[in-house]
Amino acid sequence: MWLRYIDDLFFVWQGTEESLKLFVDHLNSRIPTIKFTLEYDRNQIHFLDVTVRLQDGKFSTDIYRKPTDRITYLNPHSFHPPSTIKGLPYSQMLRTRRIVSEDDKFEERAEEMMTHFESRGYGTDMLETAREKVKGTSRTTLLSKKAKKKSDRLPFVTTYSRQSGRVKKIIYRHWHLLQMDQRLKPWVAEPPMMAYKRSSNLRDHLVHALIEPQKKQDHIRNE
Repeated sequence: MWLRYIDDLFFVWQGTEESLKLFVDHLNSRIPTIKFTLEYDRNQIHFLDVTVRLQDGKFSTDIYRKPTDRITYLNPHSFHPPSTIKGLPYSQMLRTRRIVSEDDKFEERAEEMMTHFESRGYGTDMLETAREKVKGTSRTTLLSKKAKKKSDRLPFVTTYSRQSGRVKKIIYRHWHLLQMDQRLKPWVAEPPMMAYKRSSNLRDHLVHALIEPQKKQDHIRNE
């Protein structure tokens, strides 16, 4: 088995420990500018955000978090679209379901996650709904590749604000007026997909780079 994600490699070595080290030394001797570091263990290893264990001749996987991980989920009262706040617990539960291979361990990790979300101010009902929805989904289904659905809906891109909800309702309420135009009808069969850009936050106003980006010149100057 040999897997790669950008510059991180995971592989199963069936030889001796000595031959493994010789193999890595050989790799490091080929190209001076490319060097590999080695981490290995006979029972378990961390790869990205996954802990891989070998138990009774089978692999099992679990969530891995670095000791410095503070697990500070997005504050539910922050200035973000409601769909983002509502979808965060579900997406994190879904990620956990994919990674954790054992059902009892998933229950444990889901309970830990709910505790962290509750400490950030998320409602118990929202968290329970997300957990039950994920529990009802087969892990095999989640791990299988799915063809991406292509959507022909027009995106309506705008900066998120307190009025975004009202703007969406107005657009949807009067969208039929555009559909009455026969020239536009093929393009406006469905209401647009709302896509929000982040508005300026305190960091944007308070933190600035010491080195300003160079301005592009569209002419050649000779002095």
